[in-house]
Amino acid sequence: MTPKTMIASSSLRLNAVALASQVHVTGAAQEEREEREEEAENECLLVFSDGIIAFALTVAAITIKIPATVEELQANQDSIILRCFMYIVAFVIVAGAWSDHHAIFHHIKRNDVVLVTLNFLYLASIVMFPIGLFFLEFGTETCQRQS
Repeated sequence: MTPKTMIASSSLRLNAVALASQVHVTGAAQEEREEREEEAENECLLVFSDGIIAFALTVAAITIKIPATVEELQANQDSIILRCFMYIVAFVIVAGAWSDHHAIFHHIKRNDVVLVTLNFLYLASIVMFPIGLFFLEFGTETCQRQS
């Protein structure tokens, strides 16, 4: 083998090694890009969930009506205290659910139709919780008026 042939052969080997490493890097970059896209989908689901949970807390806060006058405040003091207590209970429970939701989604890297459906059902139950507390409080007020 002549020196020229040896150089050409070693050059071909180097090109083959460079091409193989480029294919490996391209494959790794493709996997990394797909992983980022899947994480972006999860991020969108998490942001949507945060918005629904914020809505649930807003629904809970709407039930607290501040009276216009001091006389109305004094007359409805028990009702206002009950509504504030119900709001605090709803806030603590919904905040705990939100914290658990984020802890769970921290470990989930990919979502599918089943996960999204289960997430919607979970969020619906969170929104219904403050509404249920409002009806509970409304029933308590109705019983107090009748007695």
